[in-house]
Amino acid sequence: MRLAKPLGLISDGLAKLSDEELLRHVRFGRQDVLAVLFDRYHRLVFEVAVRIVRDPGEAEDVVQIVFLDIFRAMASFDSHQGILKVWHPQYAYHRALHRKRHLVSNNWTNGRKGKS
Repeated sequence: MRLAKPLGLISDGLAKLSDEELLRHVRFGRQDVLAVLFDRYHRLVFEVAVRIVRDPGEAEDVVQIVFLDIFRAMASFDSHQGILKVWHPQYAYHRALHRKRHLVSNNWTNGRKGKS
C-alpha cells in the first residue's frame, strides 16, 4: 500500500502531539488532526486487513471503511476505557472479518466472481 502523508499538510506541531491530545483537538472541531491519525495508523490497519482478506485491493477498501467509521465515532471515544492505538487494529480486525465473510458468501475469489 503506497499511501503518502495526506497532501503533505501535516504540520510538525500536530504530528508531535499524543493521541489523547489529538483527540481533544478533534472534539473541539479541528478536522485536520484526522490526517495525523490516519498517517500514524493506516499501515497498521492495512496490515491487519490484508492478513484477513488476503487481497491488497480489498484491504485498501477495509482501510477506508475503518477510518471513515472511526472518524465518525471519534467524538464518542473514551480514552479512560481504551487506547486509541489499540482501537484501530481491533476495529480493522472486525471490519476485515466482516468483509471476508461478505466476499466468501458471494463466492468472490481474488477479486473475481468464482464459478458457481
